[in-house]
Amino acid sequence: MFKKFTSQKRLIIVGAIVLVLILAWRFWPRAGNGAEAAVVSRGTLVQTVQTTGKTKPAHNAELSFDRTGRIAFAPVRVGQRVVPGEVLAALDSSDLSSDLASAEAAVLAAKAELAALKRGGRSEEVNLAQLKFTNAEDSLRQALHSAFVQADDAVRNNTDQFFNYPSSLAAEMKYFNGNINDTESTSRIRRELEVALINWKILDDSLSTKSDWSVVYPRVDKYLSQVRDFLNMMSRAVNSFRPDIYYTTVDIAGFRADLASARAQINSATSAVLTAYQALSTARDELSLKKAPGTSEDLAVSEARVAEAEARAQSLRAQIGKNTITSPIYGVVTRQDAEMGETATAGTNLITVMSDGSFEVEAEVAEADIGKIKIGDPVNMSIDAYSDKDWTGRVIYIEPAETVVGGVVNYKIKVAFEVSASDLKSGLTTNLSIETARKENVLFLPSYLITQDGGSYFADKDLGNKKSERVAVTIGIRTPDGKTEILGGLKEGDRVLVAK
Repeated sequence: MFKKFTSQKRLIIVGAIVLVLILAWRFWPRAGNGAEAAVVSRGTLVQTVQTTGKTKPAHNAELSFDRTGRIAFAPVRVGQRVVPGEVLAALDSSDLSSDLASAEAAVLAAKAELAALKRGGRSEEVNLAQLKFTNAEDSLRQALHSAFVQADDAVRNNTDQFFNYPSSLAAEMKYFNGNINDTESTSRIRRELEVALINWKILDDSLSTKSDWSVVYPRVDKYLSQVRDFLNMMSRAVNSFRPDIYYTTVDIAGFRADLASARAQINSATSAVLTAYQALSTARDELSLKKAPGTSEDLAVSEARVAEAEARAQSLRAQIGKNTITSPIYGVVTRQDAEMGETATAGTNLITVMSDGSFEVEAEVAEADIGKIKIGDPVNMSIDAYSDKDWTGRVIYIEPAETVVGGVVNYKIKVAFEVSASDLKSGLTTNLSIETARKENVLFLPSYLITQDGGSYFADKDLGNKKSERVAVTIGIRTPDGKTEILGGLKEGDRVLVAK
């Protein structure tokens, strides 16, 4: 019973195999002459380049001091996570810090000087110029008052003896034995001078710090000129006097001495007023200059001093910066050879920081394939240590210079992961499939049906009735699974034979 069942089962299996072979022979593309054939089809082709690389940190910073010095600070250890700007080690900078404090103070002083120059001078200089101007005003006011007193004294005490009713508008010159051509004219001038003295007294009483000295000075100078002219006229008159029964030679000599003294007083007063007025003008100009903003040249010089001070301070900051190693990235310390108290040599790598959780793949591509790859190409990856997981990324770097190993030319590329790869480690073997081209809805054939002769490509087109024709074809991209794009020479549905 059991043997009979087994024989039946064998017959069923053999029959099924025969049926499959019959069907395969019936439907397998085949030319009329029995040769294998394929049909030009339409679909999607993806061209890739295969290579192998290693995982590396996206950033790996090897750090050193730019200056030689004694290490004063080294707080980090291997395995410690750090952030950008975190101090990893520092040299002793006490001398530079002191110099920097002085330089920063110099910057502040230079800026203050520039601000004062723009504002109109330093306050102490302005105050000093203001005091000088105030003193000059007081000196001018005193000189003007003294001039009035001396002029009034010269007229009333030295010439009124020659007039009747002298201090009035009825003043009239007395008779003297001498060469006086016009006593009426002299009397009139004395009366006019009386009016001038009255007005001068009013002006003198009104003098204050609010007075407009540019108006006051010319008026006083005019009054002094009137008095001086009058005294000169009276001196000429007295010089013509002759002794008579009323006035002796001694009397006349006294008259002449009085007039000479009066003229000297007026000349002295005139000089004092002029000197005081000129001093006031000078003090006013100096005060205006102190209050006024500096000239463009002064400002340029002051700004240059500020720039110079800032440059020195910045230079010292840079020197202090060279005494400090800071982390340029988020990462993990993988090397730490900086020990406090030891002397560090400029340019010697002491600390290494590897980017934390940020990796990329570095690989080499053959010379024949590098022309197909461009920045941004998508990449499918598998990592031997993580065989149950696939990764994706993109080409981010293609090294322009070749790398020759054993006479073989390769080019280095870098691929970045598209998702976080924080669980990876450095140095893992990674298989890369770089998608260099993708074409949709294009014609293609199995690559083995296309032959090459020189620089041209051909295919044997099935014409039926056991006949075929060798036609030239234009090809496009090729795929790793053995398909070639057909750009010309064949159309969709054409049957192509294996070349003899």
